[in-house]
Amino acid sequence: DAGNYTLSLPASILADIFRKAITGTVIADDKTYDGTTTATGTVNLTGVIAGDEVTASALLAFADANAGNDRTVTISGGSLGGADAGNYTLSLPASTLANIFQKTITGTVVANDKIYDGTTSAIGTVNLSGVIAGDQVTASALLAFADANAGSDKTVTISGGSLGGADAGNYTLSLPASTLADIFRKAITGSVVTNDKTYDGTTDTTGTVSLNGVIAGDEVTASAIFAFVDANAGSGKTVTVSGGALSGADSANYTLTLAASTLADIFQKALTGTVVANDKTYDGTTAATGTISLSGVVAGDQVTASAILAFADANAGSDKIVTISGGSLTGADAGNYALSLPASVLADIFQKAITGIVVADDKTYDGTTGASGSITLDGLIAGDEVAASAILAFADANAGSDKTVSITGGSLGGADAGNYTLSLPPTTLVDIF
Repeated sequence: DAGNYTLSLPASILADIFRKAITGTVIADDKTYDGTTTATGTVNLTGVIAGDEVTASALLAFADANAGNDRTVTISGGSLGGADAGNYTLSLPASTLANIFQKTITGTVVANDKIYDGTTSAIGTVNLSGVIAGDQVTASALLAFADANAGSDKTVTISGGSLGGADAGNYTLSLPASTLADIFRKAITGSVVTNDKTYDGTTDTTGTVSLNGVIAGDEVTASAIFAFVDANAGSGKTVTVSGGALSGADSANYTLTLAASTLADIFQKALTGTVVANDKTYDGTTAATGTISLSGVVAGDQVTASAILAFADANAGSDKIVTISGGSLTGADAGNYALSLPASVLADIFQKAITGIVVADDKTYDGTTGASGSITLDGLIAGDEVAASAILAFADANAGSDKTVSITGGSLGGADAGNYTLSLPPTTLVDIF
């Protein structure tokens, strides 16, 4: 029935165009730990009319600053921009997920020098670079020398690096594979024992060095040069110690300290004296003389020996005992020796030759050749009891002047006669009246 009508309309009326609701899909960016909750990302819009200029933004923030995977990122303050933004309302999710990666930090390792201890153990410090201000992070590592021996700029291997502290989980640690440090030689002392010796005319001596402070199992021995300050015998003499040296497989790991001197004895050298007692002619005393020859005197030393010699008794005889006493040494080097002498030796006391002076008596003719007289002895030791006798006989029985009297069979008697030999003239002259 439209043909039956004509239409009259107003020029305009009013109505609403509602904004179109669009959805934003938020993609938060992963980041490396920086100590903040700051987050970035993009908002992708769904439902925008083709050709419209519309962009979206929002405020993104991690729930906390710590590193981790699939961390919650809160979304707030969503807004639209662009020429056609007024035609839309934005709907965003309350949150999304993103990762905060651990921050790589570098540790600078300073290994401590040490004194040789027979092990490869090492200690040191790890200084961190790149830690966020205010974070509590410490680092540690296992340090070990490549070998235990002393030396300069030795390689120290670094392993087992780890982080500690409240914020350690936000970081990964990068350490060098090795660093350098010194192992100083260990100072050890030597206890010196010098050997006593018997005098030999030199200052040379020997001794031993016992080491204090050597690491158990190490092969180290010590030697030194020992010398008495002089060569003379004596007790508690100073011995200089020099040239201390270490040897053995592990000796290079040590330095040696020795006392400059010690004490020891030089014993007197035992000398044997060979005593030769002189034979003598009877003199009524036990006095004896002799010589002492020394065996064992060091070449060049000035030493002589003396002793008191005495016959056991004064009487003449062969192989008589001569006692030896009071042995002593003299000379510049006598103090370096001790003298050993036999208790006795043997020697002879020869009989003393004495002369008999014969005085024959004159007689009156009696028809026999028998004669008498006296003998006076010349050379007797004062106090000796000795008398002489002989057989006297005239050559014939006739009277006459200055007749020859033969002297025969001379002999000695008395307590001391054995100490003498008698010499008599063969004849003398007297008268037979």
